[in-house]
Amino acid sequence: MKGQTGIGTLIVFISLVLTAALAAFLITQTTVATQSKAAAVADQAKERTGTTVEVVRVEGLVNSSKGAVDRLILYVRLAPGSSPINLNTTTLVYYSSAGREVYKYGVNKTNESNLPTRDGGYFYLLTQYSSVKDPSYVVLQSGDFVALAIVMNNTVGPSNWWRVTIVPKEGQPAEVYGIAPDVFVGNVVVLR
Repeated sequence: MKGQTGIGTLIVFISLVLTAALAAFLITQTTVATQSKAAAVADQAKERTGTTVEVVRVEGLVNSSKGAVDRLILYVRLAPGSSPINLNTTTLVYYSSAGREVYKYGVNKTNESNLPTRDGGYFYLLTQYSSVKDPSYVVLQSGDFVALAIVMNNTVGPSNWWRVTIVPKEGQPAEVYGIAPDVFVGNVVVLR
């Protein structure tokens, strides 16, 4: 009788140990899976805020003979926590209903009156409207506020959509887009 009680107790004890081991295994697996997901979300958040620019405002310069915007000025700064961005390795891509245009960094210009009249595939930093006045400036640093200009072949007419993507060599692209107003009043139109 004592032997049967001992065997019964042993079976109950072994089943409790197996149940506890199974519970510990499940808790460990859940913790590992949750930790992996948290790490992935943290990496995505870091990439998103890691290196990119914020587009604060977009202005269109109206060509009165064309009745359309043929130059854009994008006012940009680094996003919070972003690493510096070298303009020499940055690309701007402009989209409209007429197609896509790609621009690489050209040189610094004083203001929009110094821009070329035709697209040469370059974007320019306008020092008159930027916090940095150095004509040899090429690296966007924390606290800098710059005006980048492009001259487009495909103009933006009234009520037309447009999109610009700023693509640094490393980091996340920044995209800005909108629809032009129905009527252009004056020679500068705020697009965003």
